[in-house]
Amino acid sequence: MTSDAIRGNRNTIISLLRETKREGVENIIEYLDKSGFFDAPSSVFRHHNWRGGLAEHCLGVCLTALYRSHDIPRDSLIISSLLHDVCKARKLYYDENGKIQCRQLYIKGHGYRSVKLLERHGLKLSEDERRAIRWHMGGHHLLDQNEAEDFRIARQSKLWKVIHESDHWDASGKNLYEPGMLPLKADIDEECISPDVRAVPSGSGCVSNGPTLNVTVSGVSFNMIRVEHGTFTIRPDGDARTARRVALAKDYYIGETEVTQELWEAVMDGANPSCLKGRDLPVEFVSWNDCKEFIGRLNEKTGHSFRMPTEAEWEFAARGGNKSKGYRFSGSDNLDEVAWCEDNSNSVTHPVKTKRPNELGIYDMSGNVWEWCDGSRNVRGNNKLTATDRLANRVIRGGGWGSDSTYSGVTGRSYNYCDYGNIYLGLRLVLDL
Repeated sequence: MTSDAIRGNRNTIISLLRETKREGVENIIEYLDKSGFFDAPSSVFRHHNWRGGLAEHCLGVCLTALYRSHDIPRDSLIISSLLHDVCKARKLYYDENGKIQCRQLYIKGHGYRSVKLLERHGLKLSEDERRAIRWHMGGHHLLDQNEAEDFRIARQSKLWKVIHESDHWDASGKNLYEPGMLPLKADIDEECISPDVRAVPSGSGCVSNGPTLNVTVSGVSFNMIRVEHGTFTIRPDGDARTARRVALAKDYYIGETEVTQELWEAVMDGANPSCLKGRDLPVEFVSWNDCKEFIGRLNEKTGHSFRMPTEAEWEFAARGGNKSKGYRFSGSDNLDEVAWCEDNSNSVTHPVKTKRPNELGIYDMSGNVWEWCDGSRNVRGNNKLTATDRLANRVIRGGGWGSDSTYSGVTGRSYNYCDYGNIYLGLRLVLDL
């Protein structure tokens, strides 16, 4: 594996472990580093080898388990799946010919050994988690009647079932792990392994009030809401086949509202492209290129580095970040509470902040106007975007006042040419910490 792949796996695993907030998890992270866990080979077994190293194998099991299970506590899934093979780190290695070797010929019962190692380093495990780790490989190594009874109890657990099945091939010979569930490497960097203690961005007219950052430009003030980093399953278009686990490594600020016409005019020296005029209405009829020009001027005036959100940042914030309650729309399962769309808008935009905010205090991420994202639609269904693809297919999210309500869900998605603007298109700002 490349050093970038090893670093990416390490950062994602550490971010997931810290997300659980378990007692003893920092001790485990220290052990993983010292034991060589992140660059150890996975196994001598065929169903593990294709995934690369031990860390990538465990991460694959974890992402599969999280993707397949929604009724099991998330922290239990993370702990049991990421650390089920932790004791192997110091046993398996590559010899000088690149072949996998084992320092200990008898490696049966590694589930038992993993449980003991974790608890010896201070990690608190429930009995259900102990059994899931202990017997994740199945009951192939039973030694006595007591173990047989313990295994029988384990098999009655949903947690054991999902860890076991995520770790192995199914009856048809198809591996249950889907490569499409891998996190977006572009959203992962070194900062996710450090405590998130960063300074408020410097620049003119910037005042922080806890999770809210107030910015003033040319006499017009607007708020940015802090979104704490985390992981989630992104499902573009709501399609489970395109689902993948994403790790956002950094906290960031996102606009409390869509960019208003008042703010646009303040930045663009009075110019306003909108058809439906009103200082508190979201700006519309702006292309992706127009938004880039607006942001460039805003940055010049404020000394900040505003930008448009990535798709992952947009959807994570729309879902409510780490405070998400799993709503269909941003902030509610009731469309009328949070969104202006074709069903209730009377064919016009509406002033921002007239509907209920979502779990983070962000308004109108469902409906009112579609919002440009700083990402390209992959029309080829692979990771090879041409220059034409990048320019021609820019993603828009969230639905708008003239769209069917299905587009107003947190997975609502479409695209447009970067130089195309219409009465339905607006934007929301993001600012890095």
